[in-house]
Amino acid sequence: MLVEIKTKKLSSEKFKEHFGALRSLILEEWKQLKPDALANTQGDLEKVIDHIANQTEKTRTLVRRQLEELYSLADLSQTNVENGLAKAQEQVSSNLENLLDRIEQRTEKLLNQFEKEVLPEVNAKVRKNIGTSLLTTLGIGFILGLVVGGFDRGRE
Repeated sequence: MLVEIKTKKLSSEKFKEHFGALRSLILEEWKQLKPDALANTQGDLEKVIDHIANQTEKTRTLVRRQLEELYSLADLSQTNVENGLAKAQEQVSSNLENLLDRIEQRTEKLLNQFEKEVLPEVNAKVRKNIGTSLLTTLGIGFILGLVVGGFDRGRE
């Protein structure tokens, strides 16, 4: 059974742009190549093809096809990484939304509990000690007035 790999047309610019990532794949594919000699091509597609063809005694056309396959594989692995990142972001987003929903529900429960249990008790104490509550409120208002308005006695 023949497995067909769809290759992308490889341009010199794309190859040079991705040469750093492709170098390890090229060295893995053609073990007889020396890393320094490959680096000396500086990512120039034609120089790389010539170098590989000379070292492996394969035709330039065959080398070009194999490089296009390697480029496609490298591009596919990059696409898989990007897809994995997108899925991870969706999962994190979903988890954050669930967490925020739980926090919101808990806050509502606490607010309802405060309104039912604590607030009536505070109201009862304030009504029971109305004089103290009024004096406390007036004192706080006076202090806030001094802080906000300042201590200017020499106003005109």
